[in-house]
Amino acid sequence: MSDLEIIEVLKNKGHELFEITVEEYYEQKDSSFSLPSYEYNNSYVLLNNSVIHLEIDFVARDEDGFHIDYTDFKDEDLNVNFNPLDQEDLEYITKLTNLEILSIGGNELSELPDSFGNLKNLKALSLARNKFTYIPEVIFDFNKLEKLYLYKNEIANIPKRIEKLKKLTDLTINYNKIEEIPVFFYKLNKLTSLWLDHNQIEEITNDISNLKSLKILGLHNNKLKKIPNVLTKLTELDTITFRDNNFEFSKELLPSDAKEQILYILSLQNSQNQPLNEAKLIVVGTERVGKTSIINRIVSQDYDKNQETTQGIDILHYKLKNDIKLNIWDFAGQEITQQTHQFFLSRRSLYLLVLDAQEEDNNSKIYNWLNVIKTNGGSSPIIIVVNKIDRNKSFTFDINRYQDDFNIVDVCYISAENEINIENLIDSVENESIKLEGVTDLIPLEWFKIKEELEKFSNDKKDFIEKSGFESLCEKHGVINIDTQDTLLKILNQIGTIVTYEDHSRLNMMQIINPLWVTNGVYKIIRSHIIDDTEGYIDSKILKQIFQGDDRYKERHYTWLIDLLNKFEVSFNIDISNSRSLIPAKISANKPSFDLLEYQKGLNFQYEYPIILKKSLISQFIVKMHRYIDNSKDIKYWQRGVFLKYYNSNAVVISDEDKRLIVVAINTDEKQGRDFLAIIRHTFKEINHNKYKPNEKVALLVSGEIVGYEDYDYLIGCEKSGVSELPLKVTSAQKIHMFRIANLLDGYRLEENSGFDYENLTFDLVSISFLLTESRKSIYFEDENTINDRYRTSLLLKEYSASDQSRGGESESGKSLGSRDIVIRDKRRGSAETIIEAFNLDSLDTTVIDKHYEKLIVKYDTLGNKRNFILIYVKTESYNSLWNKYKNHFDNFEEKSEKYSGKEYIKVGISKYKNMEILHIFINFFSK
Repeated sequence: MSDLEIIEVLKNKGHELFEITVEEYYEQKDSSFSLPSYEYNNSYVLLNNSVIHLEIDFVARDEDGFHIDYTDFKDEDLNVNFNPLDQEDLEYITKLTNLEILSIGGNELSELPDSFGNLKNLKALSLARNKFTYIPEVIFDFNKLEKLYLYKNEIANIPKRIEKLKKLTDLTINYNKIEEIPVFFYKLNKLTSLWLDHNQIEEITNDISNLKSLKILGLHNNKLKKIPNVLTKLTELDTITFRDNNFEFSKELLPSDAKEQILYILSLQNSQNQPLNEAKLIVVGTERVGKTSIINRIVSQDYDKNQETTQGIDILHYKLKNDIKLNIWDFAGQEITQQTHQFFLSRRSLYLLVLDAQEEDNNSKIYNWLNVIKTNGGSSPIIIVVNKIDRNKSFTFDINRYQDDFNIVDVCYISAENEINIENLIDSVENESIKLEGVTDLIPLEWFKIKEELEKFSNDKKDFIEKSGFESLCEKHGVINIDTQDTLLKILNQIGTIVTYEDHSRLNMMQIINPLWVTNGVYKIIRSHIIDDTEGYIDSKILKQIFQGDDRYKERHYTWLIDLLNKFEVSFNIDISNSRSLIPAKISANKPSFDLLEYQKGLNFQYEYPIILKKSLISQFIVKMHRYIDNSKDIKYWQRGVFLKYYNSNAVVISDEDKRLIVVAINTDEKQGRDFLAIIRHTFKEINHNKYKPNEKVALLVSGEIVGYEDYDYLIGCEKSGVSELPLKVTSAQKIHMFRIANLLDGYRLEENSGFDYENLTFDLVSISFLLTESRKSIYFEDENTINDRYRTSLLLKEYSASDQSRGGESESGKSLGSRDIVIRDKRRGSAETIIEAFNLDSLDTTVIDKHYEKLIVKYDTLGNKRNFILIYVKTESYNSLWNKYKNHFDNFEEKSEKYSGKEYIKVGISKYKNMEILHIFINFFSK
């Protein structure tokens, strides 16, 4: 029986096979020994009428070919569209003696026939997702075998004969029941990829040092308590996984680099350790709610009815019954200081938000505080403390209103003055502090010595330590590795020993020991009469005048302080050299004379705040919108307003605190004006945290004259209800006028109402990417712009409105419009719905990655798109390793390869920036 006749028999028995040519197969595979990834398909490859590759299974693969976490799949995901193989089928297959690649996973097999030994030419074999309780003996005679996939079986032991597979380079034997790796196993010294995860392995011996070619080692989800020192000798290793074993460390502290992970774990094993048992408790709330009194009750059971108001930050220390040492940070509640809280809020901390039971449940204020915590503290737990409950026993905090959006773990009703429920609060703090990520982790004794020295610096009134000084201190105690030093910095920041800004290259050059040095410096700047005279402008010369006579602040610190104010949007740079900034809160209060009617010729919009309109809101708006300031004006802004410009459209935004109104007027209702209004509305939405939003109102016009305003949401609701016209009273004319709702809403609709299909675009981009990988031999040598042209052409063929090198956003210098790679517009409205940024990558160059990422999220997206895209054109042989490093580079990165791709050469992930999703599409264009 010929090979083709055997294939026909298999087809007739219900196995749906399809043929691909050798050329197609080689073109899609860098190696003829790699198993293909045709999901839901069975395939075979013929060479001179001989089958050299056969796949009869359904395989869901990730970047490592067969290493995958099946807990992520539902039963329906594993349905197959063919009949499982039986022993008769296997007998037919064993006659295909020229087979080099065979995949028969997912067929409920528990044994192989003796005739399977006929397949002497096998180089790659998959028996994954079957029911084998042992590795079939016949396999050990395949002396050409290079890749073996045995994952998701019930194998408990590794037999000695496995050492005969001397050419084996890839072994995936995860998701089994293996408890021990025998010594003879380590004779497989050609292995480059070894996945042992999801077994029951308790020990890895020193013999692993024989696997000198190993590049990938998966050990997660086992029972390991330690690792051998010889792992450091595996110099080729670039991917290793340790999570979910019996190690006594937090995965949050584990470095991303394989070698750094090994060094970190060994540093814990090879030194004396003790549990960290330390956490940061951050207490926030508005002025005079009793924060300091509550802290005094916790720490010393004291109460002082004449307690002075906290002016900046007070730090106290308290040891709980569970031996957790709390570093308690008490923040001032005055409005002028609230903007500086963000300088010190950190992740993996416990937060107390204190409310006054005598005040009504102020939704706006509460959402503001909760959003500040979430923005800076991530998913840190929050305890709501309702103080002065004895003065209003009926007060109830509506936890259901907030719990879906914020990690509120408890609500405590207390009275600090009359010592009501203080013990309940202490118990809650104790219970939640012990749950904080990493709080009981073992830390090397050397790290504690470094921490203790820094605490002595604090006691000696030292304000900060330079980065170089911190590195020297680490080296003094034997902590030499830079990555380990950074991990220690992160821990010290989280527990409140120091303040560090690891994500800012210049700010990270100083580690703050005394936070009052920062707050006092910032307050001195903000409150300075010199700044009043300069109308908000600051530079090093001005700061020199402000700090004259104060030896704590040297000239080299001035740029650092300006960087800090810029980072947290208290100020913004106004020149290309980044040496001069403006603090909007300090600009002149004098409103310039101008003709408002000139701006009211186009779009007119209002925000009406129901309770209070803070003076600081317009300052925040000016900082966020500074790139759009109309520099043609002699007076560009004042304390309650700003002139803006976007292409040829001009706008003025005015704050009226007495009336609780923000007025927006744009001189055109054409497309540019509509886009500009969308930018402005998105900015206010961001400032208002999307939660305690004001009433939005659109102008009512009669004969081109504004006769009033109507609620935007009300108009949208009327339209959805089928109402096309509204009779509204025109106060100025004392009569009823009929307004067409469609006309009222024209130009004001938010971009989310456009119905743009982001999901469809995502799948289309992935599909285009997969097709382009077939031409990677050409693309490998192309520059970024040429590849962008390929994508744009493909998008146009799919009938997208795609423009390349579109001018918009902000250039790198900040002085002109940027040049965006590809912009997709809504066909009906013409508005930019998403931006595609792209770049080549051949190694983990974080400078390149961060540059493009920042351009997309900060400079180019001015409309607040729901989703933007980054295309990464990867041109390296280490594609899978680079993907792992790339996704670990981002916080809150979620892999979505299975949802959107499922292709071997396409990886997909999602990160988030505020309310924006960024889709990362990682495409392998490497070609030899």
